Amino acid sequence: MLLLAGALTPGTASAATPDDARNVVCLSASGRQGVVEAASALGLVTAASTPAAVDPAGGVAEALTLDAWRKDRPADFRRACAAHVEAQALTRGAPSASAPAPGLLSWLLPLVVGALLTMGAAEIRSARDRGLANANGIRTATAAFRDAVSAYAAEWAETTVGARPSPVEVDTTRRHLVAVLRRATAGRSNWRFVERLVSDLDSPRYRAELKEGWQADRTAGLLPQRGERVGALLGALESDVERIAMAAEGLTPLRRRPMRKEDPASPLCPVR
Repeated sequence: MLLLAGALTPGTASAATPDDARNVVCLSASGRQGVVEAASALGLVTAASTPAAVDPAGGVAEALTLDAWRKDRPADFRRACAAHVEAQALTRGAPSASAPAPGLLSWLLPLVVGALLTMGAAEIRSARDRGLANANGIRTATAAFRDAVSAYAAEWAETTVGARPSPVEVDTTRRHLVAVLRRATAGRSNWRFVERLVSDLDSPRYRAELKEGWQADRTAGLLPQRGERVGALLGALESDVERIAMAAEGLTPLRRRPMRKEDPASPLCPVR
């Protein structure tokens, strides 16, 4: 029992060290040749050395067996052994030629992510700029149409006899507004609000309301009422078009702002 207890007492045997592990590898039957080759590559022994006849470099000593060389040149042996073990580890752990190098991925992945983020930000800025340009174009075209119609109505109110005012500018600005609205909302098939407004603005109804019957109203003394109707029509139109401009202004790939599927107010104004 005392012998058994002594055998189990901690500290009775030394733990293996890294040098012990390397020695096991280097002094094995398969490792001896590798140690000699490592020593030759490091210039510690001649190229003609073998495990049975190690010839130290410099020709200052006779050929020795590997075990004898280990005892005679322990530092050289440890160096050659460590090199042999490390070389084996590198050979076993080397990545295949087809596998991507970790170093490449470490800088390539952030580069790709950064490029994608930059492209996304650029696309958002581009969409925002297009939206602002479309909205400004709609507002400018609407103002031009409003001014042309207001000037045309004012000319009829100020003219009692003689030549009739020309509706050319009214037609030109109306057609331009229709084209701007269609261009700014192209591809938005779900914007029924825009479709109804553009269809009405481009229909004979607007042309009749804005251009025809002024002479008859002047003769009947109804020009003030006609001017009120046209003013109400323009006010409703401006309100409707501003909603379209605000929607176009807010378009980005991350935030779509579809128009409400309701009817515009301007076609509901009184018509002759």
